[in-house]
Amino acid sequence: MPPASSDPDFDATAVEEKSKESESPLAGRRMITASLLVAMMVTAMEQLVVSPAMPTIIAQLKGLDIYPWVISAYLLASTVSTPIYGKLADLYGRKRILLFGLVLFSLGSILSGTAQSMGQLIAMRTLQGLGAGAVGPIVLTILGDLFTLHERAKVQGYFSAVWGLSSVGGPILGGYLTDNVVS
Repeated sequence: MPPASSDPDFDATAVEEKSKESESPLAGRRMITASLLVAMMVTAMEQLVVSPAMPTIIAQLKGLDIYPWVISAYLLASTVSTPIYGKLADLYGRKRILLFGLVLFSLGSILSGTAQSMGQLIAMRTLQGLGAGAVGPIVLTILGDLFTLHERAKVQGYFSAVWGLSSVGGPILGGYLTDNVVS
């Protein structure tokens, strides 16, 4: 039998394109997974970097009497908004809601850094919590959509590692920033 390339009906370009198409989904899943890892790391690191810096920030804003509200507002907003974002993601698409949550989280982070009073800090941490409420569950839902049950176990290991690294690196970074940056 002659080689396939001598066949007049054989199209080498079509075969190359088909092989690229079969590689594309894997490369696309890797890119999406890496992006989701970064999104999850941002929210994980934020929580753990802010914790050691918070006493210094609270002392500068003279708000020790309402200090628990800074943490409670974030957690409450994040917890209450999580099921709402889940339903919105089902209705309007996971990517759209995840990006909205990341923008809201980033905006809340920036504004928290510029807070001049405890009231402002609590309000901005609430905004930040509303954004964080979208990130965790939507990231995990997207992973469920991308990977089979067998593949998901391995990928979940990466996301667990993000939280593990964040729990070690976050407080160290927060302590460094508190000692060397916050005046």
